[in-house]
Amino acid sequence: MQALGPRRQSTLIAFKGTAETAGSVGDTDPAFLNRWQDRMPGFGDVAKAVFGAVLLVIGIAIVTGVDKQLEAALVEASRPGSRA
Repeated sequence: MQALGPRRQSTLIAFKGTAETAGSVGDTDPAFLNRWQDRMPGFGDVAKAVFGAVLLVIGIAIVTGVDKQLEAALVEASRPGSRA
């Protein structure tokens, strides 16, 4: 048997997780999925709004330079012997 190259191996590993997830959804009870089916569009709308707000806050932090201040504070707090 021929050994797989590192590129092919990483591709197989990446898709293994996808296959396991799809398989577990396929094994789920149809009644359970039907109960959640009508809630999913609402969840998607909320998730999209939350994700947009998080990206907006991150963007504002980058433009104003707050991200660098936060990074400096976290680096200082992570140093051994610091009193954070």
